[in-house]
Amino acid sequence: METVQEFGLFLPSTYTFDVARLYEVDVNSPEFKELLVRLYQDVNSIILSLNLKESGLYDNTNEFVTGAVYYPRPGLTSTTQQESALRQEYATIIDFGALPNAGNKSAPHGIVFTSQMMFTRMYATATDTTNLQAISINNVDAGLVTVPPPTLTPSPLGNVQIYVDATDVWIRTTANLTNFDQCVVVLKYLKF
Repeated sequence: METVQEFGLFLPSTYTFDVARLYEVDVNSPEFKELLVRLYQDVNSIILSLNLKESGLYDNTNEFVTGAVYYPRPGLTSTTQQESALRQEYATIIDFGALPNAGNKSAPHGIVFTSQMMFTRMYATATDTTNLQAISINNVDAGLVTVPPPTLTPSPLGNVQIYVDATDVWIRTTANLTNFDQCVVVLKYLKF
């Protein structure tokens, strides 16, 4: 049976060389050259793993690169002026506060939204700190959106929906969800 450790980017937690031998090895010997190669390989493994992990400073004031990389921009060929390259995914976090009472609420997202970008994911999680429960607010079905406010999709606590326009992120509810007094919105996107 497979274990969790068999998948993903995991670095070894044990040395691949004897640290005590560092003091004994002659810097002109083949052993020292082998040690340098092993050190280089270990550092390279760390670099590759870190570059492929999602990471970020979730401080709700700065956009950050997540570490995810997407396919080159469609439509670029060898005859176009732009170079076809993999695209970095960016993320920004919005401290949204409490959810609304059967209505719409917006908060500025601070993203310079242009025709040269596209969203990859948007979601939110709201926490009711009194009753100790939380809900996930997932992406809206784009086929149902009207701008603004968005139309509604089903949710266990009434209808809840998230939507982004040029300046704000919106959440709309059909029930009183003000007990969910802490909400964090995550927006992820590509820039061309």
